[in-house]
Amino acid sequence: MAANGYGFCVDSVLINGHAYTDKIKSSAFEVDFQSIGLAYGDSVTLVIYHQLDCLPKVLNPAPVTPRSSFETEYIKVENVSLKWSTTTEHFKLTYIIEQYRWNKWIKIGEEDGMGLPKGNKYSFNVKPYLHFGLNEFRVKQIDYVQKPNISQAATYDGPSTECTISAQTTHRKDSLQFSKITLYEIFDVDGNLVKKGTSNFISFPHLKKGQYFLNYGNQTGVEILLK
Repeated sequence: MAANGYGFCVDSVLINGHAYTDKIKSSAFEVDFQSIGLAYGDSVTLVIYHQLDCLPKVLNPAPVTPRSSFETEYIKVENVSLKWSTTTEHFKLTYIIEQYRWNKWIKIGEEDGMGLPKGNKYSFNVKPYLHFGLNEFRVKQIDYVQKPNISQAATYDGPSTECTISAQTTHRKDSLQFSKITLYEIFDVDGNLVKKGTSNFISFPHLKKGQYFLNYGNQTGVEILLK
C-alpha cells in the first residue's frame, strides 16, 4: 500500500523497456514472464516505478537470477589438462575446479563459463596439482540458491614417485623441505587452518610451539611438533 494509506505503492512496471499491462494496482501482484513471451534463459530488465514515500519488495527474485543448468558431455584429463564440454548453459556462471585429496574436495582454480546452449569447451592445467597415485578432478557451479551443480569426476594416474619430507629437515624447528613442489595445509590441534600453499619448502618461524598436523602430496594428518 502507499504510505499515506490511499492507493498503492507501485505506479508502473517495465519489462525490457515495455509496459507490463496486467494488473498491478494491488498490494501484491505477480509478473508472469511467460505471458509476454519470455523463455528460460532470455535476458530480462525489470524496472518498477513507485511512489517516493514507499518501497516495494520483490518476494521471489529467483526468476531473474542466474541458475546453473549445465550438463556435462565429457570430462577427462588429457595432456595434464582437465578438459570438459557442456551443453544447456543459460548463464555465464563461473566454474570452480576441484581436486579430491586429503579426504575432501578442495578448490584449485576457476574458469569463466561461456553461457551457451551447446559447444562450451574448457581446459584447465592440472599439472601443478598432480600427486602420487590416483588423482580425481571435477567442476561445479554455485548459483543464487547456493546448491552446487556438480559434474562427474575425471581420474588420472599421477607421478610414479611419491613426495616425501627430506630427512635433514624433519627435526628442525622452523622449516620443512619436500622432495618436490606440492600443495600443503597445516592445522593446529583445534582443527584451525594456520598455513597453506604450494611449494617444496615450508617455513613457519611465527607459529607457536606445539603440535600441528600437515597435509601434503597424498599424505594426510602428518604430525609436526614445534619445540
